[in-house]
This record gives sequence, C-alpha cells and structure tokens, in this order.
Amino acid sequence: MKAILRYLFFSLIAFYFTQLLYFPVEFSSDNLGVLYLLGFVAVPTIFSRTFLKIIRLPNFGPVFLLLNTLIHSISLYLGSYFIKKFTFNDQDFPNFDLFGIITTPRLSLNEYTSILVFSAIYCFIFGFLYFISWSHDKDKRRKK
Repeated sequence: MKAILRYLFFSLIAFYFTQLLYFPVEFSSDNLGVLYLLGFVAVPTIFSRTFLKIIRLPNFGPVFLLLNTLIHSISLYLGSYFIKKFTFNDQDFPNFDLFGIITTPRLSLNEYTSILVFSAIYCFIFGFLYFISWSHDKDKRRKK
C-alpha cells in the first residue's frame, strides 16, 4: 500500500511539473479531462515496472526510461483516441537567439511528437523522484 501511494504521489508531482514545463493538451468541454489525463499517466506508471519485470526487460536504468516513455506515449495516444476528453496539439517553437552566440532553428512538433515529448518529460521527472526515494529505502533495508 505504501508503494502504491508513493507511486501516486510521485505521479502527481511529476504531472504537475510536466504541466509547468510543457503542456500541449487541449481539453473538451467536460471538466473531468484533467483527471482522465492524470489517470492515463498514473496507471501505466504503477504497472510498467512490474510488467517489464514479468517479461524480463530492464526495469531500471536508461533502457527502462526509454521503454517507460514508449509505454506512456502509447497509453496517452490510445487515451486521446478512444476517450476524446483531451487532445494533443501541434506545437511551434520560434527561433531563439542568445546574444548572437547560439541561434536555435524553428521547431514544429506534430501531435505524435508532442505526445512523445510530454511522456519523456514526465518519465524523466518521475524517474528522478523514484531514484531519490529508492536510494533511501535501499539504505534503510541494509541497516535492518
């Protein structure tokens, strides 16, 4: 129970910071769209590590981060396709010039790339939070 609550709490924190950094989502007229989106993000977070352990794929490290991003991207795409409570928009980022030293090109992301970037940011933030909490739990177990 403690682990599930930790996953849900970390999911809320990661979702909040992802929403601050990058949020290409548009909701329908229903006010529950945010809860549906949070559900489609939190449920794969809870079950992805266990699922990857069962089929003997990496459940930690950079490969896990890539697989977890793929799982979340598929979940968000299917959720937006079937539920229709939220949709992902195309994003356009203009040129950025930093004192004439660095100039970035204009960047356009379509719907699928927006989903991928959103889930990558979410998975990275969640992985960081999980890594911080996991290292402390591991030390506590060694002392017992």
